[in-house]
Amino acid sequence: EISEGNIIFVTNMKSNALPALCAKSKEKNMLIITERPNSCKDGSSINFLNDEGKLIFELCKDNITSCGLNVSASLYGLGKVVE
Repeated sequence: EISEGNIIFVTNMKSNALPALCAKSKEKNMLIITERPNSCKDGSSINFLNDEGKLIFELCKDNITSCGLNVSASLYGLGKVVE
């Protein structure tokens, strides 16, 4: 249950709550961050992954903008942009 917040981190163990959180994030302009493969397809804005021992992150511009948020163009250069 989340009523207030700007950034919500959803652990892999709580990823079943992602659809409901993503729906709420659009109403409240919340940034959803996850750590599960393919989470951007499920509505996450930023998703952290382990890539051969390196921590990388994916960004989904559509999910970010649908929540009423903006991200610096330089951040897109640091992560992997996914659709």
